[in-house]
Amino acid sequence: AVARLAPASPTAFQVVMAGFDLLTGGLLMIVLRRLQKPPTLALVYLWNPLVVVEFAHGAHLDALMIALILGALAALIAGRRGWSAILLALATLTKGLPALLLFAIWPRWRARDWLTYAALIGGLSLPYVRGAGLGLFGPRDGVGLLGAIRIYAYQWDYNGGIYHWLAGWTTGIRTPGGLLPETPGVLTAKLIAAGLLGLALLWTAWQARRSEDDLSLVRLSLVPFAAYLLLTPTVHPWYVTLLAPFIAFEIAAQTRRSAPAYGIWNLGFGISLLYWTWSASLSYLTYIDLANPRETDPVRLWEYLPLYLSFLIGLGLSLRARATRATPPPATD
Repeated sequence: AVARLAPASPTAFQVVMAGFDLLTGGLLMIVLRRLQKPPTLALVYLWNPLVVVEFAHGAHLDALMIALILGALAALIAGRRGWSAILLALATLTKGLPALLLFAIWPRWRARDWLTYAALIGGLSLPYVRGAGLGLFGPRDGVGLLGAIRIYAYQWDYNGGIYHWLAGWTTGIRTPGGLLPETPGVLTAKLIAAGLLGLALLWTAWQARRSEDDLSLVRLSLVPFAAYLLLTPTVHPWYVTLLAPFIAFEIAAQTRRSAPAYGIWNLGFGISLLYWTWSASLSYLTYIDLANPRETDPVRLWEYLPLYLSFLIGLGLSLRARATRATPPPATD
């Protein structure tokens, strides 16, 4: 619609994506207010430099995807399961990644909601499948509904975190950049990363059954997205904007007197992700020399090492706090 109304206009796309960005901020305030948390915590998202640059300047379509995800969560918390299914289906059609949210919200949906979700995705995809096919077989030329995803999964390797070091271990090749997909050991690294992601998703689904309050739900919704981005071979800066709105919920969880439902995902985790949304833009230094774009080890270390260290420190503090709470008070006469 934007392309038809304003052909070849980058400014038009910037304005529209900035609009979706502001919509996400508004939805975040609505959810925080419903959770009885300060709506001003939405500024953690709205004032995030990465979000501003990637949407108001870069005009990435992730702004639409994130707005639809927040809309689905807001509808679910409001008890409108049907609308949550519709909005999550549209989010999934935007980029696919929002389907991971199903592992966190599945206990709250009924059969009708699952049918709505599946019908929308299938119905809106069908015209394209009939015209170009699924693209799951044959040459990797990008043709078909899923043809580009095949290319992405097979050969893209840029600015990865845990996966990068996994690939260095399985291949025995130390390089600051990505490895060719045909390199022996690359497939092993991808399978290990996929297995770790699968464990994170199973853990999320298991915890979802125990999630009773809405704040626990939205915090748990962060886990599949964070696990994916930590384990995927490719992390462009705008990918990390997906985590930005959930940081507000991590901070909000620390304002209640009782312990968070998931103490392991404590304030330290929120601060870790906040740092990542700032440090991810360092990967743009890849293009400082356009004649010879390349990744460097210092950039990767500055982006990821503080992230892992702050997470481990937060995890340790959280476990210590849980152990202290579990210790019974001394007996008195």
